[in-house]
Amino acid sequence: SILTEKIARRGHHIYREYGIDPLERHSVEEVMTATAMSIDADALIADVLQSHFGANQKHRAYPVTHQGAVLGMLDRAAMEQAPNAVHVRELYGVNAPVVALRGETCRTVAVRLAVHGLERLPVVADATSRELAGVI
Repeated sequence: SILTEKIARRGHHIYREYGIDPLERHSVEEVMTATAMSIDADALIADVLQSHFGANQKHRAYPVTHQGAVLGMLDRAAMEQAPNAVHVRELYGVNAPVVALRGETCRTVAVRLAVHGLERLPVVADATSRELAGVI
């Protein structure tokens, strides 16, 4: 625009501020994996290690659900530290897990991942029911 040209001629670098952030333009629902495999919280760790993290491992981590609600994400490192005779649900406390909502922007989720030092999040339908909708 004419205003942009005037500001640029005065030596101000305004082009960076007008860049479009692709993470702001897309919602979680657009980029999530909608068909997420999950682990039942009542399963024994030894069984899950063999079925999900054995020779046929498909993913690096899986969401854990109990009665339809997400308890958190589970990877091999967390399981190898726990005794094999323990149920998966015993690895989680009472605090609500870090999750993403379908309607959030990818920028919001990227910041949440960075703040918590995570690589993936379960996507839930809403924050109250925490019903699993996918993984991002």
